[in-house]
Amino acid sequence: MRKYKLIVLSILVVFSSSNILAQKQKRKSVQFNYIQKPLIKIPIDWSYNVKVFQKNIEDLESRRKAYLGKLERAEEKYQDKLKAYRALSASERLLTKEPKKKNIAEYFIGADIDLESTAASLGEIIGFRKSNSSEFTVHAIFDGFSYVASNLQATSDNTGYFYLVEYKNPVLLKLVDNTDIVIHEKSYSQEIESFKTKVQPSKAEAEKAWKSNKVSTLKSIESKSNNTQMERLTEELNFLIGYPKIKTEIDFFSGKGKKVEYPELDIALENTQRGLISFSDDEQLSANRIMDAVKIWEEKLNEGDLSNKKAKFNKILVSALHLNLGFSHTILGDFVSAKDHLAEVEVLGVARFIDDTKKLEGFIEEFEQRGN
Repeated sequence: MRKYKLIVLSILVVFSSSNILAQKQKRKSVQFNYIQKPLIKIPIDWSYNVKVFQKNIEDLESRRKAYLGKLERAEEKYQDKLKAYRALSASERLLTKEPKKKNIAEYFIGADIDLESTAASLGEIIGFRKSNSSEFTVHAIFDGFSYVASNLQATSDNTGYFYLVEYKNPVLLKLVDNTDIVIHEKSYSQEIESFKTKVQPSKAEAEKAWKSNKVSTLKSIESKSNNTQMERLTEELNFLIGYPKIKTEIDFFSGKGKKVEYPELDIALENTQRGLISFSDDEQLSANRIMDAVKIWEEKLNEGDLSNKKAKFNKILVSALHLNLGFSHTILGDFVSAKDHLAEVEVLGVARFIDDTKKLEGFIEEFEQRGN
């Protein structure tokens, strides 16, 4: 017998049976956990480290110099005017206003990222060990935070006003092995994102608050955005290369009627349930139990009578059996058979199974894509 590779680690079964009329399906929801396999295969014994880069450092330095130059020029002009004022005679001073220092408003420049602490903030890549002497390195390359625009807006009920602040903070994720070969490379957050300031009761107050707090608000947005980007990269890395534990739920079906019983289908459901539960102890035994259920469901398909609503295995029950078989073959790794049963469900087109059909389609796609 073919040995099927299962990935289910543990299972929690929840029953959700409803009152069933003659020859209808009976639902049993099964929640289970499995280890998600990676989309990008990296040897599991490899360790990794993290490096963060910032591309706009020179631009930030140039902007700081420009701002400091503006302050210096303003100070020089003030000192020249003050010197000229002090050189006036007492009578001339009475007719001349003493010069005042021009206030140069602070404007937002942007911050240098603390590369070391930001690198340390990347979360765990589940399944891999972090090490300075690693086989591959995660590169997080920030283009640099950029302020795009700010617009005064009213709340939906027109009772207050706020500023919608738009910004961008793109980051490039690269995975590089210790021979400098790029394993994966992708850019994230190229789109404009937005932030809403605190709502004020009037336009004037909103404008005043924004004018007073613009720079500090942008600094706060930038800092939070950098942290968010590292959180996003952690999530993306686990999606791409990690081995996270995923919890999902599948509905399997038996049948129930006023004058008809389905003991074989109940046995098949119990076998499937026991098969998933016993996986952590005996993988082959688990596969055998699920295959026992598969044999029952396939045998009962031969008793189907699609044109007779009162048949023991009518169109509804046949559709339910195909769903059972589609999910079971997916768990067993037989995606060809799973797709065949999905196609049968789609052809039968029972309206009550539309959501189940969509779920099976996504389930197959996810498991096949990752080679589960």
